Amino acid sequence: MFCPNCGRQIPDGSKFCPYCGASLEGKYVESKPKRKSTTIIIPLILILVLLFGLFALIKFIKPNTTSNTEQETIATLIPYRKGDKWGFCDRNKKLVIPAVYDGADPFSQGLARVEVNGKW
Repeated sequence: MFCPNCGRQIPDGSKFCPYCGASLEGKYVESKPKRKSTTIIIPLILILVLLFGLFALIKFIKPNTTSNTEQETIATLIPYRKGDKWGFCDRNKKLVIPAVYDGADPFSQGLARVEVNGKW
């Protein structure tokens, strides 16, 4: 016999449930009461959450799509010396800024320090 309140097995002929104290007079339950099955619901919820997270990663977080050719087009100018003067050339040694400066430092954050007539 099973308690209709808590569902635990109790001795036959009991008037009160020894576990929850519910009165059993006139309430005889011969089989275990059916409980709502959560064994299917919880895994389904977990699968849905994982699928939503994967969708969010694919849809909203875009990978770096800059190709190597685009990165190469970004001008990286290098100080270039011609005689006593300094200018700047690109990676292919093509002169981009003529050699008219008395001194030059490499580019940093889009700027380069140059010397003209003893002043930087």
